[in-house]
Amino acid sequence: MKFFDEKGRLFGKINIIDLLVILILIFAVVAVGIKFKQVKTTNGGDITIEYTLRVERLRQISVDAIEKEYKNIQDAENKKAVGDIISVEKSLAKELVRLDNGEYKFTEYDDKFDLLITLRTKGSETKEAYYTSSGKVLTVGDTLGISNGHVQTFGEIISVKVID
Repeated sequence: MKFFDEKGRLFGKINIIDLLVILILIFAVVAVGIKFKQVKTTNGGDITIEYTLRVERLRQISVDAIEKEYKNIQDAENKKAVGDIISVEKSLAKELVRLDNGEYKFTEYDDKFDLLITLRTKGSETKEAYYTSSGKVLTVGDTLGISNGHVQTFGEIISVKVID
């Protein structure tokens, strides 16, 4: 069986020029769809965003390292800026343990701490999410790694809000 017949049709059914036009139209529709589907963010950002991370079960040496530097905090993965720390709340870490009688009880560690770290950054807001000026997405429930040059740690984002 021939691919093209004597009239230049593919498999005797469709003209090669028509096929190329159809393929170009399909490509254009897909490209336009992808373009409009992309989330637009701005570099820099024009709003101030405050967000809080919950970091669990840190040793005292790590807590001390976090408290050494509050400015120019970076994303632990790509080293881009994610803001400045404005407050750190420390409490003894707790864990739910099962007792010998089958009951459960929260017990406190005496050598580990939970932190609530609040950061502030310039960023932007879209319908879908908040973004730092460096493009990092800030979504409640996501894990974010931060580094201040002395320590690197990971925590869960528990709140995000715009500050006027």
